[in-house]
Amino acid sequence: MPQQSWILRFGEFGLKSKVVRRSFQRSLRKNLIQLAEDSSVPLIRDRLREFDVIYSSAPTEMVEDLMCHGLGIVAMDRIVELSENLDPGLISELLLERHDRVGGKRTFGVRIKRLGAKGEWDSQSYARALSAALIERDPSLSVDLSNPEWWVKIILESASVSSIEIRIPVQVDCLQVFKAMS
Repeated sequence: MPQQSWILRFGEFGLKSKVVRRSFQRSLRKNLIQLAEDSSVPLIRDRLREFDVIYSSAPTEMVEDLMCHGLGIVAMDRIVELSENLDPGLISELLLERHDRVGGKRTFGVRIKRLGAKGEWDSQSYARALSAALIERDPSLSVDLSNPEWWVKIILESASVSSIEIRIPVQVDCLQVFKAMS
């Protein structure tokens, strides 16, 4: 199975001071790696600018189940690398191949998170070019930035384009947390 990646979203860290936040994150990362070792799930933990990212070649369900048991994780974003070619026309084609309602009338919005040096594209110009390419390939699409049926969320780096496929909220059973603390 090819390697997959997820961005981890930790809860309430924005309320902590920088020193306390780093200490908490270090503890949570260590806990997650220990969970992975105990479950024999191969994980690689890394940073992508300000994001905590997990990479794994294990089955998707197994990794996501493991992360649902990681203390402090409130959500995770499943990431799919689309291409090392930044061309909006190619990216629109790859996105529509992954979308299940091509040809059906629906609305969409594009959000771009640019990481690294600006290069040829800034977030707004890339969002405009990608939106135009999507509409050109599927004329049944229309833009709605308030409440679209399909959010196209893109991470734009200087040498690759990735898509945030889905945000998975993590539900923690409070009784499990209290039992672990006693």
